Amino acid sequence: MRGLPDTGDDTTLSHVEWSAVEEGFRLLERDLGKLQVYVSQLLALSSNGCPLAIH
Repeated sequence: MRGLPDTGDDTTLSHVEWSAVEEGFRLLERDLGKLQVYVSQLLALSSNGCPLAIH
């Protein structure tokens, strides 16, 4: 796996920690993509003169 430091005895623990960090970034990227779509849709609606209702 890329980017793993050589830590000696606790290699398994480091692998688990890095896997959790990578998963967190993957989820963040997914959520930011959803947010980008939502904001784009809001901007498209507002540019068409459609009133926005924020819930």
